[in-house]
Amino acid sequence: MIATRWLQSTAVILAPVFLVALLASLPALAVSLETSVQGSAPYVTGGFGKDERMAMTRTLPDYNLKLEFAEGGRAYVAGAVVHIEGQGVVIDTPVNGPWLLAKLPAGSYAVTASLNGIQKSQTFRVDGGVTRAVFRW
Repeated sequence: MIATRWLQSTAVILAPVFLVALLASLPALAVSLETSVQGSAPYVTGGFGKDERMAMTRTLPDYNLKLEFAEGGRAYVAGAVVHIEGQGVVIDTPVNGPWLLAKLPAGSYAVTASLNGIQKSQTFRVDGGVTRAVFRW
């Protein structure tokens, strides 16, 4: 009898805790990233909001290039148009968030990013690991 009451009391106390934990995990599960492919290079853009950034961070090991776009000091920005060229790969795409992740063959690349009519360019090599480049306006 006492054991039964104790189990019931424990269940009443723990049920809301488990429910809150479940509900807290749902937004992260709901974020789905749409992978695009140009030529043979898969890529994904986005990164606005905590859940989308977490989803992209989890998929980062599948990619070897991470481009970030910011305006001013550190404010992330969306809407840049990106052109990546090298090693037979050409990606031309608008970026719907502050990040672009791509999986490229090893080699040298030229990247041009445009935002509000202002172009920024960088060249870099993609080798082992993740190459990171930041574009600031």
